[in-house]
Amino acid sequence: MDRKLIAFFVIPFALFSCSPAREEAESVLLVTSERVAAADSVFYPLANVQNCYILGDTLLVARHLSDAGTRAFSVYDIRTRELVRSLDYGADDAAVLSVALTVSPEGVLIHDFVKERMALLSPEAVGRPGPVEFRPTNISSQQSVAVSGGRIMYLNPASFEGEAERLLLSDEQYQGPPEKRRGYDNFDVVMGYILPAKDGSRTYFVSRNTGEIELYDAEQKLLKQVRMANAPTPEYSFFQAGDVKQRVFRNYIPYSFVSVFSDDSRVSLLFDPHYFTANGDRTYLEPSASLLILDWQGTIVKSLSLPAGMHPDGCYVSPDGKVDLLFCEADCVRRVAVR
Repeated sequence: MDRKLIAFFVIPFALFSCSPAREEAESVLLVTSERVAAADSVFYPLANVQNCYILGDTLLVARHLSDAGTRAFSVYDIRTRELVRSLDYGADDAAVLSVALTVSPEGVLIHDFVKERMALLSPEAVGRPGPVEFRPTNISSQQSVAVSGGRIMYLNPASFEGEAERLLLSDEQYQGPPEKRRGYDNFDVVMGYILPAKDGSRTYFVSRNTGEIELYDAEQKLLKQVRMANAPTPEYSFFQAGDVKQRVFRNYIPYSFVSVFSDDSRVSLLFDPHYFTANGDRTYLEPSASLLILDWQGTIVKSLSLPAGMHPDGCYVSPDGKVDLLFCEADCVRRVAVR
């Protein structure tokens, strides 16, 4: 049996055989089904970008580094090669002090968590010039997305290793329930991506640090969970911050999934396990990143092994299945086709 057949039979079986109990997640070894090679590159003139998304192959939405200039948020039209809208860092009402940026079927959510406010740009508005209208929020989590009904779904900072429910919902005024801490403040060690389906029937949570993939139903009930077997292992320590005991990563920050992308039919996860140390060194656990493509029922339908030495910052999968990788470089965003 060749390598491609092994991948298609082994991975879906492992994903379906896991236990819904979060602490009993089954380990899954990534078996690549297809090796791809880099093809053409395109460069977009956006400097100091930290993370970005491509929307409909027409817009590039980007968050910029806070210590590298005044620009905080950009929307760039890929077809006309023009900047459509932007936000700067600053203290006045028209600027932001921080940016957490997420994309969902409801649009682009901008969370200025320092000023405690959010703004949602609908899919129709994100590509047009205009003001960004913020509203106040009590949500502190930087992992939040807009969902149907004018509400925000966000990651519960208290959900460390199953200690509390993973996902919470705000009301239509962007106000969430009071946070419940169970002994420790886990804000810095509970991080990941939330991917809601357009019809609201399914939601993925993908851990940025532990290599876990969780699938939830419309009531945020856990249906399936797996953990990537070759994900880095976190180590923790504690320190006292006033009357709160804070849990933090010790020695290094582990990373597993570094970016995500979704559309109506699939979810794409960029898996690139590595350690990041305090002095800025990165130790990669694999020769290159891999891309997992799943359907909304929790089945891995394809996995791609990227060329050796390739560690991208983002990905885009077109409706016909073509894959592009995004690299955030100092003076531009580089888009590389892989086939």
